[in-house]
Parts: sequence; C-alpha cells; structure tokens
Amino acid sequence: MNTVSTLALMFAGSAIPFTSSPATFEYDANGNLTRVTDPLGRTASKQYDTLNRPVREQLPAAGAGTSAPSMRYTYDALDQLASVTDPRNLKTTYIVNGLADQLGLSSPDTGNIARTYDAAGNLISSTDARGQATTYTYDARNRLTRIAYASGIATTFEYGAASGSADGQLIRMTDESGETDYQYDAAGRLVSKTQTVRHDAIRREFKVNYSYGQSGFSLGKIDSITYPSGNRILLVYGNDGRVSDIYTTSAGSTASTILLRDIHYSPMGLPESWHWGNGRRYQRDFDLQGRLTRFALGEEQQGGTVRSLEYDGAGNIMATHHTRTDIGVTELDQRYAYDELDRLTFFNSNNTSLSFGYDVSSNRTQLALGSRIYPIRIAPASNRLQSAEGPLPAKTYTYDASGNLVSNGTFSFTYNARGRLSSSKNSSGQTRYLYNGMDERVAKTTASTASTNGSTYFIHDQDHQLIGEYDAESINSIETVYLEDMPVVVMRTTLLAGVPVASLYYIYTDQIKTPRVIANAKDNSIVWRWDHADPFGLSAPGPGSGNAFIFNGRFPGQYYDLESNLIHNRHRDYDPEAGRYIESDRLGLAGGLNTYLYADANPVSRIDPTGEFAIPAPLIIIAAGTGAYYWWMSQHRPPLTASQPGGIIPPQDFPGGISYPPKNQPQNCVVGVLPPEVPRPPRADCETTFNICVAHVKGYATGWLTRSSGYTLCLMAYAVCRKRGGQP
Repeated sequence: MNTVSTLALMFAGSAIPFTSSPATFEYDANGNLTRVTDPLGRTASKQYDTLNRPVREQLPAAGAGTSAPSMRYTYDALDQLASVTDPRNLKTTYIVNGLADQLGLSSPDTGNIARTYDAAGNLISSTDARGQATTYTYDARNRLTRIAYASGIATTFEYGAASGSADGQLIRMTDESGETDYQYDAAGRLVSKTQTVRHDAIRREFKVNYSYGQSGFSLGKIDSITYPSGNRILLVYGNDGRVSDIYTTSAGSTASTILLRDIHYSPMGLPESWHWGNGRRYQRDFDLQGRLTRFALGEEQQGGTVRSLEYDGAGNIMATHHTRTDIGVTELDQRYAYDELDRLTFFNSNNTSLSFGYDVSSNRTQLALGSRIYPIRIAPASNRLQSAEGPLPAKTYTYDASGNLVSNGTFSFTYNARGRLSSSKNSSGQTRYLYNGMDERVAKTTASTASTNGSTYFIHDQDHQLIGEYDAESINSIETVYLEDMPVVVMRTTLLAGVPVASLYYIYTDQIKTPRVIANAKDNSIVWRWDHADPFGLSAPGPGSGNAFIFNGRFPGQYYDLESNLIHNRHRDYDPEAGRYIESDRLGLAGGLNTYLYADANPVSRIDPTGEFAIPAPLIIIAAGTGAYYWWMSQHRPPLTASQPGGIIPPQDFPGGISYPPKNQPQNCVVGVLPPEVPRPPRADCETTFNICVAHVKGYATGWLTRSSGYTLCLMAYAVCRKRGGQP
C-alpha cells in the first residue's frame, strides 16, 4: 500500500468532521474483517471457517421486528465456491473443475447452465436452461473469432494483421444486425467506425469519425468526433488536461457554434460550472464530501428551478427542495425514507405518497398509494414475480426456464437464442429488436410497417453511450453530446415543410446524471421536463412550451420504449412499474444476490448504466466518511474465488471499505471481445487532481481544523483516483 492510501485509510477510520461519527472495522486474529459499523450505528458481520473462507455474512435488519438478512457459502474440496444460499434460503450451486472452470450452474432464477472449455481455458460451449446451446471459436492467439447460436446469425470477429497499424485490434464484426468496420491511424488509434444495419431487405450505413490533437494541451487526445449526420463535435482542452470548451460544426460547414465553454471542475474532478453557448452560466454546488448539493434545472425566468439536496448520515438523499427566484416551488419537492438496508421505502411529492415493502432479498412485496395497499407476490422458489394487484391494472407474470419474462398479461415478449429481447407484442402490434456483437441495440422495427418508415436506428460511442438515433431516411435525428459521461446537449434535426431544420437544446441533469429538463438554446424555453418523476421512473415526462418534444433518455444508460412501456438498459430491460428488470442478470450472483433487482432498490442515489450491477452515483460516491456502505454493497456478491470473479475486496483497498470498481470486474463467464480502444477525453491524472485540491484548500480554508479536513479529503480523493486507475 502506498503512503497516500495508508494515510487515507487512517483518516477514514478517524472522527473527521464530515460525519457525526466514524465507521469502525473489526478483525479476527487472522486479520479477516469480521464486523463493520457505519456512522448511523448499523452493523454488518462476516464469519469464516478454519481456512479463512467466508461462510456466513449478515446485514442489518431492515427495521424493528424484522429478520437480519444473511448469506451462507460452501466450498468444494478444491477450495472453489460450491454454493451460495441467499436470505430467502434459495440456493445457487456451482460445479467447478480443478482448473477453476465453471462447468455447471444451478440457479433458482436463471435455471441450469452447462459449460465446456478447451485446453487453454477458453469457454467453447454454453447451454442455458432453455436448451439453447452457444459455441465459441478462437484463433491461435486465443482471440474470440466466432459465436454460433442455436438459431439465428452467428457473430464473427476479425483482427488486424501483425504488420499493420491495427495489429491485434478488431477491424470487422458481423452479427444479426449487419456488420461494423473499424479503421485505425498509424498510431493504432481508432479513426472511424462504420456500422451497416441490414434487415427486411433494408441496408443503412452509419459512420462515426475521430481525430486527435497534434499539439498543445490536446496532443494525443480526441479533438473531434463526427456523428453520422455530419455534425462534428470539437473538443478544446485546458492546461489541466480536461475538456474546457465544446463546439460543433454542422455537415458541410466550417463555422463553429459554441455548446459549452469555460468548463471548470471541482477539487474532486467533477464538472462544476460552465457557460452554455448562449452565454448563460450554469453552476453546481458541492459540499465538503464532494457531493452535489445544489444545481439548476432550467432557467428560472423560463419556469426552471434550483434544486437543493438534503442528505442523511449514510449519504442517502432525504429530500429535494426547489426554488424559483428564491421562492419555494413546493409542488416539485420530494421527500424520501429508507430502511436500514438503504432501500427506498417512502416517497412523497405534491400530496402523492408511495410506500414500498420488501422481503429479505429486496424483492418488492407491496406498494401503497396513500392508504391503499397493493400486494405483490414473489414465487416461493425463486425471485421471479408472480402477480401484482395495482395500482395500475393488475398483472400476472410468466417466465421462461432462463428467468426471462415472457408475459405480464398485457404484453408478450420473445427472446432470441442469445437470450436478448427480440420482440414485444400487445394488441396494438409488434416491435422487433436487433443487437450487434457488442450487445448494443442498433435497431427496432414495428411489424405493422415492416419497411423503412417503421424503423429507428441507434449508434453508440466506444463507451457504449447512445450518441444518435435516426429514422429510416436519417432526416429526423436526435444526437446527444456528452461531457465525459453526462449528457449536456441534444442536436435535433426535423423535417419542416420538406426542409431539414437543425436545433440545439441544453440538457439539465440531476445528482445521478439523469436528464430532468431540456431547454431550447435560442431562448432557454423549456421543451421537456422530467423533474417531477417518481424515484423508479414510471412517470412520463411533462411537456414544455411549444411543440411536443420527444426525448427517450431516462436514468443513466437507459432508453424508454413507448411500444412496451419498458426501458432498455443495454444488457437488460427495466420495468419502471415493477421497479426491477424483466430478465435475470447475465452476471449471475456476481451482479448481486437478487438477479432482478434494480439499483439496490435505491434509484435516488444509485445507478446501473449497463444493466448488470448497481453502483453509487458518481456525484454521491465521494462521501468517504460513510464508507461502510461500500462494504455492504460487496455483501450482495459471493466471495472471491478463482471460478467466480468479483466479490469482496478488503477494506484497506479503499478509504472506508470497498475498492470500486471491483478488481476483476465480474463477468461470470460472459464471453466477448473488447471494443476498439479509443482514447477518451481524459480526466486529469491523479497527481494533478490532488494538487488542484490542495490549492483549493490553501486558498479557501481558514483555521487548522478546516484545512486538516480539506487535506484529508484530498488524500482520500487521491487514493480513490489511483485505485480506479489500477495504480498501486
């Protein structure tokens, strides 16, 4: 452990002024972590066998008179994880050979899965509970070259020749949606991605280009991205290596338009303020823990508000308050309550109250609207939904053998051989979905108009962020510009009187980087707002002024599908009415002990941008003084073994408890290839961030106690930064 992370650990266990009391950690004689108590006095514990393997973990009871959830683990003779028993006494078992290859899995949610491997340890076949067999082929360098499914079109991968600039890099991918080609410059950097979509005798091509800085602060960094429409995004860098200005030029034009300028970052490295292209200034305020506390949702003169956040000692948001010209806008205010497991149990807004009840595995078991209680039934032998009585029309749920929802009484769903949702259908019609080899959804088509008019196409960047959606002729399009992973601008093209018209809109996001308000760049008028929505995202966006503005972005990584009332979440599909996914997690228990759970049942503060596992929102995660929470997060994953990557990381790897993202990102035998590596607009290196933080403390802190606290925060941030970057 380096000196800085050691100091950060020391401070994380001391009474720093950011919280009312410290988190405490207890160990046994062998150095195993046995108990954690957080600043609110909640305790979680872990027991070990004589070989120092975790055999039982217990979380705090959700409330008075409730049982404390516990998990039990067993191991085989080779020290491999053999079983996990969850708080409902549901058992998942594993068959692992002496080479740590997971040959079999039996899950109450996902069913039985059988796998085989070659001599190099590569997965060569997998058969799911539906009997769908998938085979994998590799080249002499053990690179995945082909995935063949029980039915449908295989996925193939081609790599660059050893003599060229694309040596070893992916140059072509073919799949059910068509093909994608990648080109590189002499330095081996991606310069273009061409995605060709083929379906229903239709061929559509979309291209994304990248260029790189040749000098100055942009040297070697992406300085432009050209979207399929021809819109070009220009990135300017400051002396800290961060993006300072963003411009755009339209197709066929050299004139640039400012989108964002004078971007400044907080001491924790988070975007703090900027000027929109129309000159209006945007400001976000953070507390001493680096958490977002105050931000604007639109211009107040145009009906926007300023939202303030109220936190408890565990970092949960207890309330949001709204003002307009310093006058309270109470109809938008929201209040929240949580149980001892940080699950959202109560929500109140504008005289509407919702309450949620859970079982010990975090399945929602009841929903109360005011005083009316609606029961929700969970299958006794799994975490699958059986029925829900309201308040929307009552539903009965049916699943296939792999745990995919096939019917809820209103919609029916089908899945392809690779386990992805391939169609949704109700009395109004059917919609079909296509995916590429990177598991990105690239098209959806309504069956009632199986022609160009019924299709929508999706293009993603190399971080799998949705950057563009297009109609069949690419006349109507919506393209999104990001500042790192935060959407900030919408570029919209619509056909008016037979002429394509381009317009710019500014996106105002909240504490979890969810779009809440969209405003016209010309006059700041609000055209779309979701600032009134319930925590689980069921509420529809409200209209702004003027013509209806359709924007389907929801929580990070999500896209709303009107045809099914589901929300696409990259690897899975989220049902906001049920507050959970309709498919069991492809990661298995590595993504959490409840394979249907969304955001740990706390969507106010946590996100799941990939549809695999919950993480704290980036603007909230800095609260190091409440580090026991990170330890609790780890309890929802089985212990770290050779056959089951992921699991619990010793608390010394992160100030306050857990190294996040986890070392050995959990994959649970998910096989794929890495996308072409694109140098992202970089965050400042850890040393620069640390120096900026120290400079802020010196410049603004007064008194030894305040400065000591500030320096502590800088040390913690430095340790976190290095861990995230895989540095010792």
